[in-house]
Amino acid sequence: RQLLGTTNNIIETKKTLLDGSIHKCYRLTVKSDIMAADLARYGIVPNKSSKMKIYPSLIPKSLFRHFIRGIFDGNGSAHVDKNKQLRIKFYGTYDVVQFINHYLWQELDVTYRNELSISSSLYQPVYQLEYSKWDDVNKIAAYLYDGATVFLGRKREVICNFLAQR
Repeated sequence: RQLLGTTNNIIETKKTLLDGSIHKCYRLTVKSDIMAADLARYGIVPNKSSKMKIYPSLIPKSLFRHFIRGIFDGNGSAHVDKNKQLRIKFYGTYDVVQFINHYLWQELDVTYRNELSISSSLYQPVYQLEYSKWDDVNKIAAYLYDGATVFLGRKREVICNFLAQR
């Protein structure tokens, strides 16, 4: 709502997350064939978690961190587990998750994952990339949020609150 600057035609609901907490969710439906075609050029299509393709050549390298933050905000999670360990996860197609895996390894020197977990989906497999080592989550958090002005506040808050307690 804040980013759009409107409350018209926005539906508010509540969603229970994996950790049992309940959060507000918003849904806005926009019908535009032109916008849909533009988004599809970048792989943003219905059921994108199981269909999205990645086109790094279309994205300037200077914008990769924003692109990866967008993937995280749309298809990722951040939570503190029962052992008080922060877990940052990315979900998507094999190609998308593998791109993030390789890119973060090259750019940030985080742990490279040789195997990716598979989550179930109604459509196709959804792959999961998870980070939980202190150095990894610290580097990823700094990379995603330092100087960022657009992000999903709830996920950033989970990460920042955890890191501030250390």
